[in-house]
Amino acid sequence: MKAKELGINLYNLSNLNLEGRGGSEKIFSLKVFSNSWKRESCKLHDFRNTQTGILIELKKQQTGQWFDPGKHYLLSEEEKNTLIMFCLWDKKTGAVDALFTTRTIDFIQSCFPPQQIKYTFELTQMFPGQQSKVTINIRKWFHNNRDKVNLLYIRNADIKNV
Repeated sequence: MKAKELGINLYNLSNLNLEGRGGSEKIFSLKVFSNSWKRESCKLHDFRNTQTGILIELKKQQTGQWFDPGKHYLLSEEEKNTLIMFCLWDKKTGAVDALFTTRTIDFIQSCFPPQQIKYTFELTQMFPGQQSKVTINIRKWFHNNRDKVNLLYIRNADIKNV
């Protein structure tokens, strides 16, 4: 699916400055996503497309992203097919380097063995409030999993710079 089909304004995306912390959902809602996207604050997604039903979990990172494998145990079909949208940005300039999506199930299965997902889920059941987070280098993951990625935007023509 291309950016236009998803309702993403690439011109506005290319002009964003993402320096600072937090608020990326609001920025995307106002400047990047079309009006068909509704902001939702849910466990495994941030946006719902009111016309297509597509769900997106937005992740804005320079390199590393923390994940709690246990959150992804016993996913519904809708949750498995939720798109994780990674927005990689440059710390020096605040500019977006790349924007890509992958299905939640593809990402999770490529990062964590089923036993780890189940075990971390069981730990949170025994000890509510405890999180078991693992950091993933998203730039490295992108290069190692190109078959699972839908690249929507890249700032430099050379994909090695992502």
